[in-house]
Amino acid sequence: MVQNNKLTTLPAPLGSLKSLRTLNISNNTLQRLPDGLAGCSSLQELDASSNQLSSIPAGFGTLQKLKVLQLDNNNITAVPASVLQDCSELHTLSLHDNPITPAELEATDGYSGFDARRRAKYDRAIGGGALLNSSGMDDGVDRLLKQPISS
Repeated sequence: MVQNNKLTTLPAPLGSLKSLRTLNISNNTLQRLPDGLAGCSSLQELDASSNQLSSIPAGFGTLQKLKVLQLDNNNITAVPASVLQDCSELHTLSLHDNPITPAELEATDGYSGFDARRRAKYDRAIGGGALLNSSGMDDGVDRLLKQPISS
């Protein structure tokens, strides 16, 4: 784990770590994720929250074992279709506090397949006795709640 280190870049050889399963690079000052990170073929969880990222490399679609992608508190405006379509194990995508809107995410090719995996995971958790938070199932993006108009 290399979180909380004020890193501005990641070393290129990081992508050659074929057995890497979890990478926490949150709370740094990264502006981009290296394309080579897609070479981490065993990667299951990536937390790159609280950086300065504006995009997700399209090459991440090759991360077949990726299950959890946390990108909260960045500047992400889009998710590559390849990530939603080709990361067949991906069931958790967290994009809170990013400029991307729920409508933009839902309009991305591959979203329906990702959403089915996400719902299946949470259906198993709910069926197994896990409790939801008070606002229901978290869908990974911030939705504006309509406030009632007071008279």
